[in-house]
Amino acid sequence: MANRLQNSGSLYLRQHADQPVEWWPWGQEAHAEAQRRDVPILLSVGYSACHWCHVMAHESFDDPEIAARLNESFVCIKLDREERPDVDDLYMTAVQLTSGRGGWPMTLFLTPSLEPFFAGTYFPKEDRDRYPGFRTIVERVAEAWQKNRAAIYETAKELSENVEDALGRMPKVVDRSLEYWNSAYVTDRLREDFDDTNAGFGTAPKFPPHSALEFFRLPGDPEVQALRTFTLQRMVRGGIFDQVGGGFHRYSTDAEWRLPHFEKMLYDNALLLKELGHETDSELVRAREKTVAWLTTEMRMEDGTFASALDADSPEVEGGHAEEGMYYTWTFAELEGLLASDELEFMRSHFDLRAEGNYHEEATREISGRNLFSSSEPLPEQLPAVLEKLVHARNLRPRPNRDDKRIAAWNGLVISGLVASGEIELAARCGEVWRNNLDCHQLTTAGPEGKPFLDDVSHLGMAFLDLFEATNDSQWHAAARLLVEQLREFEDSEYGGFWLARNDSMDLFARSKPVFDTPIPSANATAIRLLLRIGQTERAAFHLSRLCDWVQKAPGACEALASAIIEAQALGVTVAQDIQFELTASTLTISVPGGFKLNRDVAGNGLLIAALLHDAEAGARLMPLKHKKRPDGKFSAELPDECYRVSLQYQLCTETECLPWRSIDVQVTNERP
Repeated sequence: MANRLQNSGSLYLRQHADQPVEWWPWGQEAHAEAQRRDVPILLSVGYSACHWCHVMAHESFDDPEIAARLNESFVCIKLDREERPDVDDLYMTAVQLTSGRGGWPMTLFLTPSLEPFFAGTYFPKEDRDRYPGFRTIVERVAEAWQKNRAAIYETAKELSENVEDALGRMPKVVDRSLEYWNSAYVTDRLREDFDDTNAGFGTAPKFPPHSALEFFRLPGDPEVQALRTFTLQRMVRGGIFDQVGGGFHRYSTDAEWRLPHFEKMLYDNALLLKELGHETDSELVRAREKTVAWLTTEMRMEDGTFASALDADSPEVEGGHAEEGMYYTWTFAELEGLLASDELEFMRSHFDLRAEGNYHEEATREISGRNLFSSSEPLPEQLPAVLEKLVHARNLRPRPNRDDKRIAAWNGLVISGLVASGEIELAARCGEVWRNNLDCHQLTTAGPEGKPFLDDVSHLGMAFLDLFEATNDSQWHAAARLLVEQLREFEDSEYGGFWLARNDSMDLFARSKPVFDTPIPSANATAIRLLLRIGQTERAAFHLSRLCDWVQKAPGACEALASAIIEAQALGVTVAQDIQFELTASTLTISVPGGFKLNRDVAGNGLLIAALLHDAEAGARLMPLKHKKRPDGKFSAELPDECYRVSLQYQLCTETECLPWRSIDVQVTNERP
């Protein structure tokens, strides 16, 4: 009997609709049901193309005994991470704080009030060595809820506070010149982590370093450009690139780019297409052309938009079970039947093809009996024609499932990649659809769904500006301006930067402000770059100045933000504009930067000042303070003796734009207890 997921617009949720687990979709009904029954929530988060999501589903969620226990003791919620990236980011932070790593499927147990108290990723069905399996975990959590609930709530409170702190932790306002930030600092840190042998960064698993590739391109440094080209070359020669059909797999399970994790994500291919669009090397041009062809034939929808992903798994004809990589790998006997002997020998020599196979299973690292096409050497000129002979044979195989939902942010990335590759008509057709759907997160067969998130607004805005520059058609610039206005709905006017979800999205216990690059560039960095490109440089500098400390704290995770600094410097945006203040025990003096004035609120106030006082009887209390404008243009306010902190509220404006209203607290030097 199908559960509540059967009519979902999400392919991932529908994949679980026939399981014996009584799944609920994320939402108020499920949350209320957990509170009504007074039971914890099992939250399982994944996406349709996720191999290990499928494995855990088959092992545990298809098991009638485990399902019965879950239905008895929990409210079980399935969430598509791509539909609610804010929820995914919140609970992924809990997983990372708990286990030191992240990934999908995410497996969490929550209190009825949605606070996590147990968090992990994939769990095998049964115990392995000293690690508990999912069956054991379910039993232990159910028992603890009945016998030791106070300890669970204490754990949930502590973990939730840690998550909130991690998501909300921001550097102190520095308001320093952007001249302080030298791109060489980030380059040096990245260079230290560069793999000189295999290209890319770090060791296995190795993901496409999208933001680093773009950062290396911007300064025009020949040395780092060589590292960038080297990385692209090794990727397009390796197994992470589909040598037969084009397009890139999600990541390499080894350090050599040889053994891929086979799902194909739209965002990876969009970002790599953009970087390949800046290359003239024939090998990289060929990879770009094959990627465009793959996007056009396998990912493009009838309306011109692009689907989100292809599954890692494909159905096996005989067994009926999904097997990872079956669509993309070959037995030696298959190749013998398809290629002439000289062609096979040529392929065998270049790709190290073997009768026993050269592809190792990801989980066991055992030889699978199948071959994939991967090399560290340049592709000989004869090989492309040989590889083309395999396309027809592969097209006869059962295809991996395609997730047809179209995500605004990812389609924005594709538009930019197509423009960089000279495919203006394809890009414009996709852009036309999204220009008519600026207020949604995704398109499904049911139509537009969900409010946009910060990355949707930012990446689409950048895409529209790319189209404007390529076509000189003002409609694209007008659409980008509309999205720039939408950014105000995400702004943090107190500390700077932008929230992932709109300011009216308050259904979670903590909010995310994405500064770090994930597989796609940071949404905050992209929003700032959008402001710079549209000409709102002061507004961009306001936010950039409050986030730029992260570049020094975590240069390997903030390449997109470093790129934003480079672009700001190129435009002459060097100083973070804000009020400056001088503080003594008795006087606060405030300076307004040149070119700005204080905006006035509806009450006629341009600057609100309040002193926090220590009252021996009443405790802390706020007292409004009057201020006066001095002949030198500065403002000053006298502070009471009992004052130990001052609160300021203000808004700076130029002749053409206003920065967000800002609230800051200033500690007085003679702090009271």
